Amino acid sequence: MWSIKSQLSAAMLVAASTIGCDGRPSEPTTAPDLNYSNGPADLPNVFRFEGIVGGAVVVDEQTDLLVIDGLPDDPTDASICGGPEEIASLADFQISGDLTGVFHLLAGSESNIHVYRLSTFESICTSEPIAEGTGRLIINDNDAAVSGTRANTFGHRLTGTVTLSDGSSAQLTSYSRFLIGPDGSFRLVSSGVQLSQ
Repeated sequence: MWSIKSQLSAAMLVAASTIGCDGRPSEPTTAPDLNYSNGPADLPNVFRFEGIVGGAVVVDEQTDLLVIDGLPDDPTDASICGGPEEIASLADFQISGDLTGVFHLLAGSESNIHVYRLSTFESICTSEPIAEGTGRLIINDNDAAVSGTRANTFGHRLTGTVTLSDGSSAQLTSYSRFLIGPDGSFRLVSSGVQLSQ
């Protein structure tokens, strides 16, 4: 255990090394990389890895919109339509928490966004999207291991810029939140889709 005196000495040594010989602060040689996934692969209670996500769906009856992420550029190329492409995006995952209990999950990916008119949507194989683009999908879960000892809330948020069928662009924000109660009950807490020009 370090004493207060040794901690102060170490801090002074670090400060002196950053000032340099001429008394002026040294310039940083590179900018810091703040990507959370570039840390050590395994820490005692934090695990980082790459994985596959895709096909998140958000429905909003009030705005009559349906959003799906991770589809191919042309949705009819998806394997479920007989095409060669999977519905998937590579994502950075981070799981943290008490390894004997609750896990917190965070996943983020860049993915395709397709927006459909909910009232006329039949399937991605036959329906025409009213907007397309790319954006960032963030998934989070406060109890990824489903410990059963408390309520589990999880969901996702998708934001990005899309091009509407008339050629104009819009900002998309969509989200959904679900809850599994301690008694095992499951319900949608909230969801929404907004397109703003």
